[in-house]
Amino acid sequence: MYRDNEASRVGEVLSCKLANDTPGMIMAATRLWLLPEEHADKPDEASAEWFGRLKLEYL
Repeated sequence: MYRDNEASRVGEVLSCKLANDTPGMIMAATRLWLLPEEHADKPDEASAEWFGRLKLEYL
């Protein structure tokens, strides 16, 4: 399942950079910059979700 959030947008920028895809990198960076934050109104809940997923996947 693909989830469109800040992390996936950053990943898209980095993958385009590694592939030397300059137009793709510019498009991905523009989307990252222009699209709203995933949880702009709930920063504490967003942090809790991120740390919860990190614990489940890596600990």
